[in-house]
Amino acid sequence: MSKFKINTVSEAYKPENQIEPSFLIEPSLNSKSKNDAKNTKLYIKPKAIKQIFEHISWGETTTENVVEQGGVLLGKVFFDEKKNLMYGVVEEALAGKQARGSSAYLEMDHEVWKEMLDEFDAILDKDENKQWQMIGWYHTHPNNLSVFMSGTDMGTQQRFFSNDWQYAIIFNPHKQIWKSFVGNEAVECAGMIVKD
Repeated sequence: MSKFKINTVSEAYKPENQIEPSFLIEPSLNSKSKNDAKNTKLYIKPKAIKQIFEHISWGETTTENVVEQGGVLLGKVFFDEKKNLMYGVVEEALAGKQARGSSAYLEMDHEVWKEMLDEFDAILDKDENKQWQMIGWYHTHPNNLSVFMSGTDMGTQQRFFSNDWQYAIIFNPHKQIWKSFVGNEAVECAGMIVKD
């Protein structure tokens, strides 16, 4: 009788050392953050914010966006040793198209996760130079809700995105406000949208 054997073990992902670049930022669209995590930032590239804003119908009211919507964030996380700063760069976002939401709740079941993971695999298979990770998730608090991490949101963050380098973003597409959070405790951090 043969026993199960692990032949190789990959090293866990960790942020790469890299000096923080000088991104051109769209100041009117920055998150409304108290910036509690002073040593952490999140940059969202134009392609990713376009994907998110199209998914959640930013600035509009539709039958789809009056309930919670969400997806995942793809990119990389870096550490600038000189500044003692960790920063994430969101390159693309994948919508959980089949997720079920209400005005106060979002459910992403196994099928939704499988769909997003398959789509992520296809992106990486198409371009082996993209060494991206799933660095976090986003979802909406629609209508008159404020943007904060609810108890349910904290549960999702701690179950699926608990590494200190993983982010959460909450958008309200109707009020056009958003905030970003980082790590297992979902500490609020600065979020910025990069210009084209």
